[in-house]
Amino acid sequence: MVHYNLSTEWSSWSACSQSCGGGIQGRTEIICEHSGECETTSQAWRACALHLCPPAFVSWRDEQCAGYNDTLVSGKYHKWVSTMSRDYPCSLDCRSVDQPGVVQRFSDLVQDGTVCGEGALKLCLAGVCEEVGCDLELRSGVKLDRCGVCGGNGVSCAEERNTWKKKAHTKCSASCGGGRRVFQHFCIEIDSNEKVHFEFCDAN
Repeated sequence: MVHYNLSTEWSSWSACSQSCGGGIQGRTEIICEHSGECETTSQAWRACALHLCPPAFVSWRDEQCAGYNDTLVSGKYHKWVSTMSRDYPCSLDCRSVDQPGVVQRFSDLVQDGTVCGEGALKLCLAGVCEEVGCDLELRSGVKLDRCGVCGGNGVSCAEERNTWKKKAHTKCSASCGGGRRVFQHFCIEIDSNEKVHFEFCDAN
């Protein structure tokens, strides 16, 4: 069935779910007919408030666990902090402050926008640990190309701008007779001499 006289627009982004440390915003696509009837057809999400929180700030995951403080578990009351399961990073697993060996799963789902995974920025959405694209939108799949351009095709830089640089990470473990020294390799942008993501240098 063909619909005529339709207008489509996106709603404004909702307020960020957190003030720092990573949160989530959502918006909906709304289609309205000439008659005035409207319906929501799809949703989009993006990351927000990605700056670091102050040192004493309680993480959102810890805050969710703290909501279960003084809850009776196995006949005892506990205060809880978060612990993230590698297999289920979007479940709410909490560890007892007084008895670290006691771990309790209070929910199969943390709140949407809770940080999950390690390395690349990832946020939980409907129980799935979703990677955030370089455009800060979830599920976009947009990545930086070798030139550092978000969504680029890798041809905007005329020549390779990045190179590996070796730096001593520790002093020698002995003053004589043989010792050990640890070196670390970084990917360096030649013009600025700043560290960049390791994917920008040739792995070989």
